[in-house]
Amino acid sequence: MASGNRATTMTKKPVWISVVPEGSTVVAAVSGGADSLYLALYLKEVASREEWDVHVVCCEHHLRGDEAAADARFVEEFALREGLRFAHLHVYKSEFGPGESVEAELREERYAVLREYATSVRAAAIAVGHSMTDAAETFLLMALRGSGPRGLGSMRECADIPGTRLKLIRPLMHLTREEIRASLKERGVHWLEDSMNADSKYRRVRVRDEVLPLLQSMEPGAVKVLARSARLCAEENEELRLWTLTMNMPMVCSMETWALFDLERIPEAGPTTLRVHLTSFLEERGEPSGMPWSTIEDLAERIANRDAAETLISLNEAWSVFISGRWMLLHKPARDYAELLAVAMARIERCFCAPGSAGKIAVLRSELGDEEVVAARIPGTGDLIGVRADARTWLTHPELKEALASRQQALLAPSRLKGDHLVVRVMEKDELIITSGGRKAVRDVLQEAGVPACLRHRVVGVCDAERILWVPGVRRADVALVEPGDSLATLLRWNSPQ
Repeated sequence: MASGNRATTMTKKPVWISVVPEGSTVVAAVSGGADSLYLALYLKEVASREEWDVHVVCCEHHLRGDEAAADARFVEEFALREGLRFAHLHVYKSEFGPGESVEAELREERYAVLREYATSVRAAAIAVGHSMTDAAETFLLMALRGSGPRGLGSMRECADIPGTRLKLIRPLMHLTREEIRASLKERGVHWLEDSMNADSKYRRVRVRDEVLPLLQSMEPGAVKVLARSARLCAEENEELRLWTLTMNMPMVCSMETWALFDLERIPEAGPTTLRVHLTSFLEERGEPSGMPWSTIEDLAERIANRDAAETLISLNEAWSVFISGRWMLLHKPARDYAELLAVAMARIERCFCAPGSAGKIAVLRSELGDEEVVAARIPGTGDLIGVRADARTWLTHPELKEALASRQQALLAPSRLKGDHLVVRVMEKDELIITSGGRKAVRDVLQEAGVPACLRHRVVGVCDAERILWVPGVRRADVALVEPGDSLATLLRWNSPQ
């Protein structure tokens, strides 16, 4: 790229590069505009170092007739000159919802065909040409909608694409639109101007043409300040999300099309926790744009204040919430919610211990698919809740080390468990637990931990078919622990009675 350009003087490898393995295929969405052409040139430069195979993909929407077809030919000729692979994709959509939904609906359709193509060529990532200026515009647009940190920081440098193994990367987030165009002019690169980008009926166009120039006149460098605020919101929201999902568990069980929440856990967690769980669940299932987040906020507040009798609330055309007593069911598509709640509860109740019985915790892979929840209630002793997920979810969590140090949580590798289920039970004093120093009797472990003699007969252990794995609050055995190469991990959390 041009000499002195910040794109070439960066020394630290950006996140968006580090998440794409060497030798991968990267699909670049190129419309012919300045940002997308710069994206292709920048990726070509990076690809020479990372050994990537870059595919330039142009999506034609068939809304502008010959103009759109000419744009596609322009992009194809550009790709051929640069020695990049080219693909011409078609998006057919003629009906749109009310209001300002045209942009959003076209974007949804465009991303759908991009995902399909990227999957067909086994790509690792889809790259788009959003710049620092786009991040600033999105920040302002989301602020006008009353969004919190999640919405204000929604344009991130790197994100997972729900339902796929693909990453969505934005390599140009460190550059403003003006810097990009200046660099292209230096190189003598001509770009196209989309007529829709000048149509003031779209809010983004008015923010770009009216609001940002006004802010720049009031505060030089406003674009960079707003983009920085957006980045900080994204980072802090992710920290909050990970901490909340790990430390507070009002969601008892989830599947691809439904999730069950225990509302008795909400008072200790608060409406913020419930809102984070709801929005995370929905975003993971590809529901970012048409979801009324203000409705979710109102719902979370009502539930936290116990202002929710048995009721059915529609969030959008796909998702509804059914509340009955202490349970809240989020479900898609609509059906007999009372029946579905009964089915969900029957599955969960099979995990909970009956009073006075040993606590067998069924691992529900055969019933609930890949998402697993384990649970047990030991009367007078406490509750155990566990969630099995991708090991990286837990291993990369910033608070995990501290949480595990508290000994109220344990992280186990399912692949190294003996048998097909876990058991929570009171341990015999002569039983042995494997430690780094060898095998120790349970009575010695409890004594060393300072557990009063009068309570030792009530201390429970989490065991597999052959071994004690964990004594909640006291000691984790040095077996079945998660290692960096593990694909799955089960995080167990012990809740002592108040």
